[in-house]
Amino acid sequence: MLSIPLPRATHALNVSGYGQIVWYAAGAAYAFMLPFVFSSILDLANEAYYAIYFAGAAAFLGVYATATKLDVVELFTRNWRWSLGIGVLVAAFLVSGVLQREDSTPHPDGLYFIFTIGWRGVVYGVVDALILTAFPVAVAYALFSSRLDRIIRKAGFAALALALSLMITATYHLGYEQFREDDVSGPETGNAIISIPAILTANPLGSVVAHASMHVAANIHAYETDLYLPPQTFVKAESETYAAEVQLTGADSGSSVNLARNGTLIVALPSNPSTGYSWTVAGELPSTLRQEGEPRYVPAGSTEPVVGAGGTEVFTFTAVEAGNAKLELAYERPFDLAAQGRTFSVEVAVR
Repeated sequence: MLSIPLPRATHALNVSGYGQIVWYAAGAAYAFMLPFVFSSILDLANEAYYAIYFAGAAAFLGVYATATKLDVVELFTRNWRWSLGIGVLVAAFLVSGVLQREDSTPHPDGLYFIFTIGWRGVVYGVVDALILTAFPVAVAYALFSSRLDRIIRKAGFAALALALSLMITATYHLGYEQFREDDVSGPETGNAIISIPAILTANPLGSVVAHASMHVAANIHAYETDLYLPPQTFVKAESETYAAEVQLTGADSGSSVNLARNGTLIVALPSNPSTGYSWTVAGELPSTLRQEGEPRYVPAGSTEPVVGAGGTEVFTFTAVEAGNAKLELAYERPFDLAAQGRTFSVEVAVR
C-alpha cells in the first residue's frame, strides 16, 4: 500500500458500527433491486431504465449521507491530488482494456450519439462509481472510526473497502439477466481495479474519473457490449425491421433473419422417419432462443397449414432475449451419429 497520509476525520459519523452495516446491507439490496425490477422484470427501454436507476441511486445516497451526517466535501477533498492522479492512470489502463478486449460495434449517429456519450457514458459511469465504490469506501472509513493513522489500520481499511466494494458489485450485477446467466467475475475484476484510487487514498474521486472514462470508451468503441454497459443494447438500422413471426424452410439455410423479442421462429424441414433420420439442434441452443416442445412431424399430404411440402419436421422457437446467434440443426440417426446427414443453419438477430 502506498505511503499516503490519511488524516483523522474532522467530522465523525454519528452512526454506530452496527448502523453502518445495516446501511450497507440496505444499499446492496437496493442496488440489486433496481436492475432486477426495472430491467429484468419490467424490461424498460434503456433510457427509461437509466433515468430510474440514476434517480434511485442518487436518492439512496442522499438519504445515507444525510442520516449518517457524512461530510461529502471532506470525502472528495482529502488526498484529492493523490486520488485523481492514480485515477487518471487507472482510467488509461481501463480504456486500453476496452479497446483491446472488445470488438468495435455500430453506434448511433448525430446528436443522439453525443447524448449517449454523456448519458450512458459519463452519467452512468459516475453513478456506478458512487454506488459501487464511493458508498462502500465511506462505510469502511466510518467502521474504522475515520482513524487511519497506523499502517495496520490503513491495511485493514483497504481490505474491508475492497471486500465491501466487491460484494455490492456482485449483488448489483446479479440484478441483470445477462449476468445471472453467466457470472459476475468480469464486473468484479473491473471494479476492483476501478476502486484502487479510493482504497489507497480513502477518496473516491479518482475512482469516479476511472469508471466514467471506461463507460465513455465502451459507449464510443463497443456500443453493443454485453459486459461494460448493462443492459445490453443494439443499434437498429433504419432499414431493418424485426418480425413477430418468421417461417423458414430448407431453402433458407445460410440466411439471416431479424426477429422481435418474444417473437416466433418456425423452421420446417423435409424429413423421412422411416430412414431413421430426424432433425435435432446441433450443439447447444443459443441463449437468445427457447425451443417450444419437441418438433412436430407432418406427413406428406397433410392438410395442416405448415411451411413447405411433403413429410416435414416443424420446429418452433421463441426469442427470449436480445442478441445475435447462429441456430444450427442436423439431420442424423440417433443410433449412428457418425453418419453425416444434411445440415441447416440461420443467423438470428433478436431485438
